[in-house]
Amino acid sequence: TVLAQTFGGSKSIKSGQLGLTLAMKGTDGTDSSVSLSGPFQSNGVNKVPSFDLTFALNGQGQTFTLGGTSTGTKGYITVAGTSYVLDPASYADFARGYTKSQQSSTAPRNAPTLAKLGIDPRRWLVSPKIAGTTESGGTQTIHIVAGVTVPALLRDLNALLGRAKGSGLGGSAAGAVPDKLTAGQLATAQKEVKAVKVDVFSGKDDKTLRRMVVSFTLALPPGQNIG
Repeated sequence: TVLAQTFGGSKSIKSGQLGLTLAMKGTDGTDSSVSLSGPFQSNGVNKVPSFDLTFALNGQGQTFTLGGTSTGTKGYITVAGTSYVLDPASYADFARGYTKSQQSSTAPRNAPTLAKLGIDPRRWLVSPKIAGTTESGGTQTIHIVAGVTVPALLRDLNALLGRAKGSGLGGSAAGAVPDKLTAGQLATAQKEVKAVKVDVFSGKDDKTLRRMVVSFTLALPPGQNIG
């Protein structure tokens, strides 16, 4: 019931603090991570939102950051601490891509944000159980733990990659977005992804998603990769 209210309710998230992180711990002791974080706010249906997001790549003792800011009518890119105004044509391309993505979504207009991205965790969560209540982001939440159906999870990930690639970002920014996984890469991932666990933290009072953690082990033979 809580999952249905969290991921299938009629409410939508209009503003918040985004925090997406992919963290990897190697068996050789090396750590690396990719993250996207920052505040965002909706400016209405089919309008570009306002946001101030930072993309960070950490690995081998080095950190690379790239910032993107939108006022809803103008855009800015921040590289190595210096901000540059995005030229009107590039911002217009981004705005068209964003609007097209929203319009092409099969989710209801008032659907939660994840549904608009083509992600519905209810498709891949297995045997969910309430583990208790805890504080997350200053809010009391219901903590749910669950297993995962890996093929369904990867299908949602692939859909997300496809949306990101077609978002309208031009030039080098588009090159930073990976292509959708091929059938062979999906098959490899399904075979090698082990011990998947999901933690969902839903607001105790409003059943709004506050945090979700997906953890798994990926054991590939030497020299093999999944792209």
